[in-house]
Amino acid sequence: MKASRTYDEITRLTVPDPDSSFRPPLSGEASTPSGLRDRVIDALEANGLFGIAFEVIDARVLVRGDVRDAATRDRIERVVAAVDGVESVESRLHLPT
Repeated sequence: MKASRTYDEITRLTVPDPDSSFRPPLSGEASTPSGLRDRVIDALEANGLFGIAFEVIDARVLVRGDVRDAATRDRIERVVAAVDGVESVESRLHLPT
């Protein structure tokens, strides 16, 4: 028999950033520079960084989620910041405690 999960466990598994109250306005994606989201995905994947949660609002990129160490967090931030068209990176990447 499978053990049942608590509400907190389910939330951590299904919500990208359960402690964040930030939600972009619906108009945010409409004003995103053309192809920026795809360029960010391509840059992350080219650097072996898969499944990174992020949002693009205008030319600002918000990255979030859990990472295994500070080196990975710093690498993600550098890769995203280097993408053509990204003006700023806001990091909500969390290290294990």
